[in-house]
Amino acid sequence: MSKKEKDNLVKVGWKYEGIGWYSADTTTGEKLYRAYNPNARAGSHNYTRSWEEQSSLIKVGWKDEGIAWYGIKQANPTITGVSDTVLNQTTESIDSLKGVKATDFLGKTLKVTVSGEINYKVAGTYTLTYTAVDSYGNKATKTRKVTVKAVANPTITGVSDTTISQTTAAFDAKKGIVAKDSTGKEISYQVSGEVNTKK
Repeated sequence: MSKKEKDNLVKVGWKYEGIGWYSADTTTGEKLYRAYNPNARAGSHNYTRSWEEQSSLIKVGWKDEGIAWYGIKQANPTITGVSDTVLNQTTESIDSLKGVKATDFLGKTLKVTVSGEINYKVAGTYTLTYTAVDSYGNKATKTRKVTVKAVANPTITGVSDTTISQTTAAFDAKKGIVAKDSTGKEISYQVSGEVNTKK
């Protein structure tokens, strides 16, 4: 049906219910049957994907008009960007929707919702569930396993008890001391306490 035909029908009282089907070729599409009711005052057509429905109408007097066209088969949405993830413990939250997208069977972008919680401060395995629903009610879900790895405490090397002679020179409490995080990267550290080298 053309847009012009649709507009004319609406003008004379027909109710517009949106797009019924999107056309496809005969190899990938599904059959859409059309039947005509000769007993209706103004005539009436029925379109259906169900041969059972088509047959039942024919049995009660509707005229079989065969296949009207081939429509695109509806399918559940597609969710991409969801994969199992391994993270180190952190005090920062992570955007669990980053890189995640969903499209319907026509390629239209859909909203994705995510359920489940992750405590990034506590090591363990968590599960997130991603859901997308299209305008036809078709639904898709995907799950993501997020493993939070325990992070080891920093290490400090070069610290040992020391004996020195009285001197007027200041004592370098950081000399030879190195602190590293769990990845082996050097990090800063603080020293508390005082040494009076004159006494």
